[in-house]
Amino acid sequence: LEVQREDKTVRITFLGGQVVYAHAGEEAMMKRLKETMLAGGMVTPDGWRHLEIHSGSPEALWSTLAKVLSPETAGRFLRRQVTDTLFDLLRFKKGKYSFIPEKKVDYPSTLLTPMDVDFLLMEGCRIADEFSMLEQKLPKPTVVLRKSIMDTAEKPKAEQAGSLALVNFADTLESVVLQERGISVNEHENKVLTALQSPQALKEIMNIVDLSHFDACTATLSLLKKHVVVEVSRKELAAAQKPQSAKLLAGYYFLAFAVAVTSFAAYHRATYMHPEQMAGWKAYSSATNSARAKCELEELLADLRNYKGLTGKIPISLGELEKTGMVAHRRFIDPWGSPYQYVYKDGFFSLSSKGEDRRAASQDDIYLSR
Repeated sequence: LEVQREDKTVRITFLGGQVVYAHAGEEAMMKRLKETMLAGGMVTPDGWRHLEIHSGSPEALWSTLAKVLSPETAGRFLRRQVTDTLFDLLRFKKGKYSFIPEKKVDYPSTLLTPMDVDFLLMEGCRIADEFSMLEQKLPKPTVVLRKSIMDTAEKPKAEQAGSLALVNFADTLESVVLQERGISVNEHENKVLTALQSPQALKEIMNIVDLSHFDACTATLSLLKKHVVVEVSRKELAAAQKPQSAKLLAGYYFLAFAVAVTSFAAYHRATYMHPEQMAGWKAYSSATNSARAKCELEELLADLRNYKGLTGKIPISLGELEKTGMVAHRRFIDPWGSPYQYVYKDGFFSLSSKGEDRRAASQDDIYLSR
């Protein structure tokens, strides 16, 4: 069964009158599975790329995952994918549908038992009704949320630093603090709090957390009502993610200004004294500009993280940051008057300055990330 509306196409696969597979676009399916596994520490970025290359089709990916994860975990992810797709389809108000007969149906039979249509319809209709009420109470998908349990200064350094894999909220000091306050957290709420190791947009939480969309939304709304989770303003998010070196940017600007004034005053004196002294002043000025460029690149990196937190994607150009109003155009220029270089490809990016000679790929180039 294929159902189309303007922005989405859903495909449901049946075998013997029972549902055996479903997806609403391979790209969205792969993105959600990837983010859940990366966040849970089940796979590394390189490991995921290896899986994609060697699994071939999305259907074959599930069978491949069963060899990497436990069959129970892979099967749970697959059922989540199928049921969320079906329940979302039942919320469509308009669209076109068609049935496409197939002589052979390939699906990961070792991971998924065919699902009864009548049960799915009844459960899906119930969730569709409740989802409409949930959406009225939940923030917009792009709104960023954070935990509101302890001040940053109160958290242990290990918890503030974060890690590649999410730490189970039940094992943190914050969990103990909630218990002392008499606030209980159920299993679903615990998974949402685990996903909120750092501020995340609501739609990103839906991808990271190991729950169905409905259960994740219900748990998030409950945490908001308990004031365990709160919305984050754009200004607060920027301040929280800005690296320490960027916070010291004002000091670098002052230092650069002081050096510039001193260098200008010394220039006349040096030119009447000795060429070696003049060369020393030039080297000093160059080192200051290099330090300033590194600091400005760090600040741009923080802005890129903020953009991803708000939109769920990495910008393909620095111009996208400027359009949001988050970054002024003047901040894209390095201390030597050349534009900072930003290259994006396949989810990876690099930030760099051409350096004092204003030529790319030379020894004085300054790279922040590759």
